[in-house]
Amino acid sequence: MKTNYSVTVFMRLDKISKKKKDAPVVIQIYRDGQKTQKRVFRIKPEYWDEENCVVKKSHPNSMEKNYQLKQAVAECEELTFSIIKANNEFGINQIRNNIHQRTSLDFFEYANSYLEKLEKDGNISLYKKDKAIMNKFKIFFEKDCLPINKFSSGLIVKYEQYLLTEKGNCRNTVTTNMKRLSKYVRDIYKNYKLDMSQFPFNDYEMTTEKTQRCPLTAKEISRIANLKLTPINKLCDAREIFLMESYTGIRIGDILTLKWKIIINKDCLL
Repeated sequence: MKTNYSVTVFMRLDKISKKKKDAPVVIQIYRDGQKTQKRVFRIKPEYWDEENCVVKKSHPNSMEKNYQLKQAVAECEELTFSIIKANNEFGINQIRNNIHQRTSLDFFEYANSYLEKLEKDGNISLYKKDKAIMNKFKIFFEKDCLPINKFSSGLIVKYEQYLLTEKGNCRNTVTTNMKRLSKYVRDIYKNYKLDMSQFPFNDYEMTTEKTQRCPLTAKEISRIANLKLTPINKLCDAREIFLMESYTGIRIGDILTLKWKIIINKDCLL
């Protein structure tokens, strides 16, 4: 996997302080045509070795400053690599949030990125399921941006009540929605090494209710199979998928990904 980025160190001579006459030494991370910077410390320009990117020995605390700079560079390189390794689609915004230890990463931005990956990888069933869950949550929130530090336990409780009362969802549907939201938020916390003690779902209980499903009888399935439908009718395709699921036991998610090339013996379908 290619993880294209670069980490450089230099002094911002354009930011010399008028009062102290010092300038910031910064670490710059470059990724996909964009960049972000992190300041390490400030020193006077005469103490900076521009060629070797280190503090000159003439500085009274040169060893300490150079050690601090070395540690900061190593940390930035490690964090940047871990972010891109976790998801090669992540750009400079995600790197900036992590380097500066920000928690303003947008939940919906991350969700959209993850949904695009699901669709690209051909995980259509989960893609459609998660997209519907995210659309429902976005309608409730009534905004297009949700910083991760605003995704609180209070918001979870309000959304739960919204699903139960206004949407009329059953307890199991509510829990299914919450599990997927929890997964996305947990991924953000893990990828950006946020404090898990602040994870908003820590105290949320995922409860379910036992339900009874009445299976169709052989006679009912036969009636569906013999139902007269025109080939161009979408119900015709839906019926064929349903019958295949009923006769084989293959899950709907797996059926939707079937292709002719994986059929070993096509004669058995004739």
